[in-house]
Amino acid sequence: MDNIALNQWRDKLGLPFSGIREAKLQLSMLEAKYERLSSEARQLLDSYNDMVRNKTSPVYLHRASSNTSKILKWRLSGSKLFNFGDKARSYALLTPEVLGLLKSVLDDDPTLLQKIVEFDFKRTHLNYALSYTFSEAKRLESYIEEFEVWRKLPSLVNSL
Repeated sequence: MDNIALNQWRDKLGLPFSGIREAKLQLSMLEAKYERLSSEARQLLDSYNDMVRNKTSPVYLHRASSNTSKILKWRLSGSKLFNFGDKARSYALLTPEVLGLLKSVLDDDPTLLQKIVEFDFKRTHLNYALSYTFSEAKRLESYIEEFEVWRKLPSLVNSL
């Protein structure tokens, strides 16, 4: 096997790393970034909860228990005050129907609606960053595992 030719071919692919050591370093950086983003999601959730602590809010932020593509989701309040019994539990906030519904129940507090929309902006971007980082880390883990098996191939072939 011509390792030099194989490495030159690999380098033409434009991967964000040039070898297994750099791939492992990239993985550790992605894992650290995911932890930082997860912490930021917890802070955003706590910040929203602090903002609505003494208020009855028609919506609340919810953190999914799994590593889904949407870590933070909006949920409708279970309060009988809003009569959301027949509405979906988890939904997209920025639709005319939902914004109209929120506006109608927040007539006495228009600044809360503005703050909710600002939280949704942050939630949307944070979900994307978390999802992207998580999936990149998983793909890189898979690559590293396959590469480690490939590295052992010459000794496996020679032992046959």
